[in-house]
Amino acid sequence: MIGWVILALGHDLLFQSALLMSSTKATAQVTKIGMEHNTCIYQFSASQQAYDGVGYECGRYEQGTEIKIYYLAQFPKISSNLYPGTGLILNFAVSAAAVLVCLIVGFIKRRQD
Repeated sequence: MIGWVILALGHDLLFQSALLMSSTKATAQVTKIGMEHNTCIYQFSASQQAYDGVGYECGRYEQGTEIKIYYLAQFPKISSNLYPGTGLILNFAVSAAAVLVCLIVGFIKRRQD
């Protein structure tokens, strides 16, 4: 089970780490709202090309609202509306909670045997 947690969060941890080390700040426009988990779709321009990204905690905005985002200049498909590093903290907290639950379940199963 711990392996599945690491696999599920691994790519996001990698992206957030890269954004923390080297990101470019830009303005994006919210293009779609009303999605699951208070997310939205935003669009921004980099190197004269338009890119879409998924934003977190932005479901309260209206379509067309401008938001700040951070992206990798070398690979603009990697972007986030969260301040670089924020996603790392959240993912580590989720990972730690998942590992703790696995340990508790394993401990309870051992005691039952």
